[in-house]
Order: sequence, then structure tokens, then C-alpha cells
Amino acid sequence: MVAIQMKAVTPKMADLLPTLRRFSSLRMYNVGQRMRMLYKLTVSSWKHKPQFEITVIQNDQQMGVTVGTDDKIFGYVDEGTKPHRIVPKASNPSKRLFFREGFSPKTQPGIVGSWGGGSFGNVVVAKAVNHPGTAARKFTQTIQKQTEKHFENQMRAAMEQTAEFVNRRSR
Repeated sequence: MVAIQMKAVTPKMADLLPTLRRFSSLRMYNVGQRMRMLYKLTVSSWKHKPQFEITVIQNDQQMGVTVGTDDKIFGYVDEGTKPHRIVPKASNPSKRLFFREGFSPKTQPGIVGSWGGGSFGNVVVAKAVNHPGTAARKFTQTIQKQTEKHFENQMRAAMEQTAEFVNRRSR
């Protein structure tokens, strides 16, 4: 009599996690590069060029990728500003502000991209001005919406790649 015993080989979670982390880390960085490219598009016509850093987050509680900057000017444009008073800096010997009377924005709310714009018209000299505030461009929200599906697809591919790798190894 011949007996054949079959036993399913199932990988342990401890075997899966390091492999999933390795495959997903590369894919998350790829998503981060796409996000950084979109952020760079939002400032492509700016003289001031903020730097955007990619951070891949992986620990026992979460996996993700962030792209961000600590650039104050970008923050003012992205999040908007409330009406505020502008006065000359103490280091300004003339104690006056000099600016052009017209302005055309280089960006629009909810749009990833940047184009020509800026100040135009006659020069105005003032002791102070009441700035009306800036409408939030919401670049971060827009870029997040535009990359969510790509992130999901990349994570799904990382899980499939992990399963294939573990299955090949357990044969």
C-alpha cells in the first residue's frame, strides 16, 4: 500500500512582511517621484523654486509616501492667506514699499501647472498696504487626488509581487 500525504505550505506573516516592505518601498518611492514631478509643475514659472522631498514611511502601523516642502512661500500659495497688512521691513532705509499696481497670478486653485504672470503696470510707493489675501491654490489636495489611483495600483502590484515571490520560494 502506498500513501501520499499532502500538506499545504503557507508562508508565515513574519516571512511576508519583510518581502512586502521591500517591494512596496520601491513602488512607494515611484509614486513619490510622480508626486514631486506634479509639485514641480506647480512652480515651473516661479523665480523662487521650492525644493520638494520624498519620504517613504514604513513601520508596523503604516506604509505610505509623502512629498513636501518647508518653503513658506509655497505654503502661502498652497494654503492661501487671510487679508493682512504689509509694512516695510525694518532694514528698509526708505521705509516705503515699492510694487507694481497690477498683478496676474501664475497659478489657479485646483490646477496643477504654472504659466506666465506676475506684476505689471506703474510703480506704486506706499508706507503700508492692506493685502486682500490670496486664494488657496490647493495644490496638495489636487495632487493627492491625482495620485491616489496610481498609489493603489502600485500597492496592489507590490502585494502580487510579494505573493509570487513567496510562492516561488516555497515550492
